[in-house]
Parts: sequence; structure tokens; C-alpha cells
Amino acid sequence: MEKTRRYFIQKSAFGMAGLTVGGIGMNAVAMPAPNVIKESNVQRLADVNKLELTTEFENIIKTDQLDFFGIGDLSVYSDKLSDYGYPLAEKYSKTISVGYALLPTIVDRLSVEPEFPSIELYQHFCYDLINQRLDNSLLKLSNTLIKHGYDALPIPATKARDNNKPLYGAFSHKAAANIAGLGWIGKSCLLITESVGPRARWGTILTNAPLTPTGNLTERDCGDCNICVKHCPAGAFTGNNFKMNESRENRYDAFKCRDYIIQRGKKYGLSVCGICMKVCPHGRKT
Repeated sequence: MEKTRRYFIQKSAFGMAGLTVGGIGMNAVAMPAPNVIKESNVQRLADVNKLELTTEFENIIKTDQLDFFGIGDLSVYSDKLSDYGYPLAEKYSKTISVGYALLPTIVDRLSVEPEFPSIELYQHFCYDLINQRLDNSLLKLSNTLIKHGYDALPIPATKARDNNKPLYGAFSHKAAANIAGLGWIGKSCLLITESVGPRARWGTILTNAPLTPTGNLTERDCGDCNICVKHCPAGAFTGNNFKMNESRENRYDAFKCRDYIIQRGKKYGLSVCGICMKVCPHGRKT
């Protein structure tokens, strides 16, 4: 499992260059010559501070055993984020995405007519526990950024919303992970990663720290695959691929999904589904 986790971090987030802050790499701090002018000493201090931030980030990633970590440039979405919480992000330039992969032994048990204890396990381990872990990691990373003099706004992991609130979060975790190069947004409106498909949960930080993006906007799509569309018990997906300049409603009816989950909760005691996550071929291991 440890080897798999390192693969997610190195390949999906750091790439070949590793995590960098303001262009400073993990092992590449440019030290000034002995007889430097005062301005160079100031720059040296700034570079050392960036290295300290990088080291603290790496310690949090390792200690919290994060499976995904990525940094994105918000300017990619600057004129297209009305549906993704951009007004909240106007003062920030970067996003930080963190994620945990879900246990396949639990996701594979999901079904339209669930048997005990499939949805109980899914609710506990794939929502409640992972959301708590994500939020704890977001708080640590945000406090680290603030300690170094930057602004940081953590966006908590997505939770169920009551009927009087809009059916979207404060900022789209999928959009943040998408611009960090961690995956593409599928027909299910889930983020699809190369390593575990949609079987992951996400948290986001908005910041003005001079972080170097770990990847680029992932523009891949699901092509002709419609497996999640056909299997969705709520009929919530249209089958259209994600396009940045189109609204969510072109792909997904959130109210159909919400209403189905409410009825499911009345029948089975827990308002969870996860069928689209289970059936996606990118997450299934053959």
C-alpha cells in the first residue's frame, strides 16, 4: 500500500520536478556568494523560507498519508468559474488539492439494492472518516501557509446539504484538482484519475502563496463511454462530456440525484449511493 501511495504523490502531483514553492525545488536552494549585497541577503532569506514551507508541506503529506496532492493555477479558470465558486476565489491565485483514495473492497460492495453492511461501511469509511481526515489536512496546510505570511482559505470536503441550501459547495474540488492535473471531469461530474478513476474524495485550499503548479489543466474526457449514464438509478446524467464553458446542468441534474438519495435514505436508513463511482471502468481493477 505504501508503494502505491508514493506513486500517487510522485506521478499525479509532484511530477519529475517535485514540489516547488515560488520556483524553488525540494533540493535546489540557490545560496548566494559570500560577499553579497544586502538585496541578495533578502532574497536568500526568502528562498530559505520557501524551502521551509516546502519541507513542512512534505511532512504533512507524509504524516497524513495523503494519496493525492496538487497545485493549480487559478488563472486557467479565471473567466469561466461562475459555476465553480470563482467569486470566492477572486483574491487568490492558486489552489491546493488534497485527496484520499477510497477502499475498493467497500466501493465494490455497492449496489442499487444494497445488502448489509455495504452502505454502512461506505458512509463511515468513504464519507465520515475520510472527510474528517481531509479537513484535518486542510487545516494543517492552511495554518502552515498563514504562518509563512500567506493567505489561505480551506474549503472543507463535500458533505450532504439540506433542502434549503444550493446543491454545490463553496468551491469546486473537482475544478481545483482538474487544473492541478490530477484528473479530468467525467460524464458523472466526478473527477477521474488515472490511478483510481473516480474512487477518491477531495479537499481544496485557495491561497495567494507563490506556489509552482504541479500540473496543467487535464482536458481528457470519457469519449464514447456511457457506463455511468446507463447505470445511474436516478437517471441524473445526460451523457455529455465536460466542457469548461458549459454549465453543470448540461451534464448532470443534481436535483434528480438529490431526490433519489433522499428516497434511498428513507428506504435503507442512509442517504448514500455511489453507483456511478463503482461502475466507472477507470476505477475497476480486472
